[in-house]
Amino acid sequence: MKYVRPVSQVRDLARRDWFDVLVVVLAALAMLEVVLGRGSPGAPRTTLWFCIPAIALLALSVLARRRFPFGGPAAYWLLAGGISAVDPLLLLYTEALFPIGMAAAFLLGNLRDVRRAALGLAVVVVGALTIVFHIPGHSAASACTARSRTAKPATQLIANSSGMMTSGLAG
Repeated sequence: MKYVRPVSQVRDLARRDWFDVLVVVLAALAMLEVVLGRGSPGAPRTTLWFCIPAIALLALSVLARRRFPFGGPAAYWLLAGGISAVDPLLLLYTEALFPIGMAAAFLLGNLRDVRRAALGLAVVVVGALTIVFHIPGHSAASACTARSRTAKPATQLIANSSGMMTSGLAG
């Protein structure tokens, strides 16, 4: 009978913090992806000393969403643009960062304040275009039409737009 209380505490924790746990697991998978994929084609060119903290910063920015509903997800996209200037392949190589970016875009588009949601859309657009701009040999126009890893930022824009629709901005 003593196990009932700990089990219900774990259940309450899982119900309350499932998204945070998912972000942490995806960030850990992204770090593992970078470590195990060193030297493979398309792998990030910078050292692990840059890649691992960069992934951690991206995840931490999304985890800050409760305290900073706009600033946390917006920081993801601002950091992603800066990281892509240093190593354009890091964000594209790690498949596990894709759902985190989608979630950050959705969180920005789903803000109750319509002006902040629209500003969030602008942040996502600028961040996605910055990421695409830094990809060697690709243009921003090819990201919207190509069926490759460079098409991810366009998909993330759709996620932000769907969040804005649920918050009542789009009619």
